[in-house]
Amino acid sequence: MSKTISNATLRLWIYQGQFGSRTADPTYTLYKERISEENSIVFEVSELIRDYTTVTFTGDFAAINQTAWVEWEMTRTFSDTTSDVVIGSGICFNGYGYFEDGINPELSTGLMQSNTIIYHKKGDPFYLPVYTGLNGSYSVKYYDGASLEKTVTLGMKSKKITVNPTLEDNWTVDDCKGCSPAGGKYTADMTHINIGGTETIVTTDAYYDTPSTVEIEDMKGNKTTCSVFEIEECKFTPYRVSFLNKFGVVQNVYFFKRRDESINVTKDSYEANTITSSDTTTATSEGSIFGTTVNYSLNAPTKRFFNVKGKKKLKLNTGFVDESFNEVIQQILLR
Repeated sequence: MSKTISNATLRLWIYQGQFGSRTADPTYTLYKERISEENSIVFEVSELIRDYTTVTFTGDFAAINQTAWVEWEMTRTFSDTTSDVVIGSGICFNGYGYFEDGINPELSTGLMQSNTIIYHKKGDPFYLPVYTGLNGSYSVKYYDGASLEKTVTLGMKSKKITVNPTLEDNWTVDDCKGCSPAGGKYTADMTHINIGGTETIVTTDAYYDTPSTVEIEDMKGNKTTCSVFEIEECKFTPYRVSFLNKFGVVQNVYFFKRRDESINVTKDSYEANTITSSDTTTATSEGSIFGTTVNYSLNAPTKRFFNVKGKKKLKLNTGFVDESFNEVIQQILLR
């Protein structure tokens, strides 16, 4: 009879800053026992991690904080009283998936926004969020028409492992000398190998001009191309909206057309007594009774307000955009 899991203890460390700077005590310690009708134990930790993935952004992309680290240690105990420990780590984003994406959807490890058609205000720095961690983006190239204006190398690149290559700089799988049978081959447990570069995690790369095309290449040579349209609005004042997209990073969108503002106010009120009185030693007029002068103000309001709340609405217009921008607007509304 094969052994089954009996219980598991999960220890989670969630923190920001340098990787490895976790505290001695875990952020969470979770314990679960297997339900008799099931064969596994599932821990739901996304909302716990979200609480510690704080996004801090003041408009300066150089000082943005939008990720956190998570490290875990799971101790599993089995039906035969044996146990083991599984450890791991990862980077956390405050992102999300749609229902049709299924459970635990994988977010992008390249361009970290949904749209590849970008409308940009003339004269503003151009920002683009890209992932540069493990298996992420290797380079970003900026083109003005057919002319390559700038190349930014971000992360690692790899070459495909081949047998008997024709190019000298390829990584190879050599003949296995002394193998039985003779002439056998070594086997590889991976298809690509890193060939250098530095590694950060998320870079919102700044380009102080407006390119016509941006090409993002990942470490395996896969490319994503973005088309950029520079717009100079002559009638209305453009507004830049920075929002947290579905990938969990801050993205810029420009609204170039008409802006409308409105305000909605709710409040409670009561009727106030405006009559005043003052003591006098002698009743000297018909308006005084037993030495007290009674009067009311002609200027003081009888209706007083409290619990006054105002909600201001701002309506922005993009102008005519590509149909793919529906997804971008949806992500703005979902935040």
